Amino acid sequence: MHLGSASASAHLRRPAPSRRLADIRQLLGLKRRLAARRRRPLLAAIAVPLAAVAAAGTVQWFAVLPLGFAAWWWAPGFTTWLIAAEASWVGIAWAIGGTAALSAWPRARLAVGSLWIGTAAAWAAGSALSRQNALAH
Repeated sequence: MHLGSASASAHLRRPAPSRRLADIRQLLGLKRRLAARRRRPLLAAIAVPLAAVAAAGTVQWFAVLPLGFAAWWWAPGFTTWLIAAEASWVGIAWAIGGTAALSAWPRARLAVGSLWIGTAAAWAAGSALSRQNALAH
């Protein structure tokens, strides 16, 4: 079968300029919406990691990815999003480690619970000191 030059050139044509302009406008609209989104750093840095720990604790792993997207959407920058993601995974590891320790040593609940809560208290104290030093300088 022989293709004529007219049919070959029809398949090689570029899209109409109006369509390209519409695609560019749509892309710019998305960029504008991303730039205009409301920043919520406390939700990104505190609520999302807590929700991720709750989702992991109830074995609902499918919720972790949308929570990561929510943290990215609400974070004012990449650093805040990275801190939220790290806090989520550290919190999940802390929860899994604590529950595993409690089930491994059921007769030492007081010691295990004290160590488990002590690590969270130490992280909170270290975070508070870090914030005070950052605000002082």
